[in-house]
Amino acid sequence: MDYNQMVAELEARFFLYTKDQPVVHQEFVVEQLLLQEEAKAFLHKYGKQIKALTPHPPATYFCSKLGIAAAGIVTMLARQHLLLPMTPASLSAQFYWDDTYQVDGMVFKINSLNWQEGPRTDEWRRTEIEQLIHNLLTPVVTTFSQAVDIRPRELWGQLAAGLEYGKTVGLSLAGDDEEAERIERDFQWLMKDADPALFASRKNALDFPHRLVESLSEPGVMKRMKPTCCLYYQTEQAKRKCVTCPRLTAADKAKIKEEIAIG
Repeated sequence: MDYNQMVAELEARFFLYTKDQPVVHQEFVVEQLLLQEEAKAFLHKYGKQIKALTPHPPATYFCSKLGIAAAGIVTMLARQHLLLPMTPASLSAQFYWDDTYQVDGMVFKINSLNWQEGPRTDEWRRTEIEQLIHNLLTPVVTTFSQAVDIRPRELWGQLAAGLEYGKTVGLSLAGDDEEAERIERDFQWLMKDADPALFASRKNALDFPHRLVESLSEPGVMKRMKPTCCLYYQTEQAKRKCVTCPRLTAADKAKIKEEIAIG
């Protein structure tokens, strides 16, 4: 696989871009966002874009997107033993105009195409994933949780949701069984086995239980409950919580079933 194909997959499947969007309103280097006041200003702006009703949704949305982008880096490591370093200094968040959907959006752009090839070993890949956690994921969660006064667990849950989505995408891209096995092992290590100290936590902060709930629209079909709430219901456009939300009450479920029955 050549570099151009890998870049195309990162952009199309993991929404991690290597060039500017056609119409960029504003760009923030993530390194800036690790400062409290900068983080607050950014999240306030992002909150207005997504029409958040409270300060929390922009932080959960950001972490979900960051999880997907990080999954792209982990997937490339597992498949090709190639690293595109994603650090606070090399990663930007761009506010832009999405001409396809006629809305404002936010995406990540990586500001370096300095691909690094490493030894084809689990140890090398794990070391690079450790750096990703320690240098990027943990500082973002720590800063954003303080900026909007939300529990770090809520943000780690959204990172986990993004990583799980990205893992599924990565497995669909695997060229053979060996690649698929490496992807499985590396995500298992990242989300279960990595040292809790990397997360500034007593446990691996990405290790959430795999809880299944019955589908509200398809009786008998089991679906995975989200690790934590994405807080979509705290935006203007939301009519209710998501059907796999861990915050659903019995009353919420009854209302959703009633809405489905009415059609």
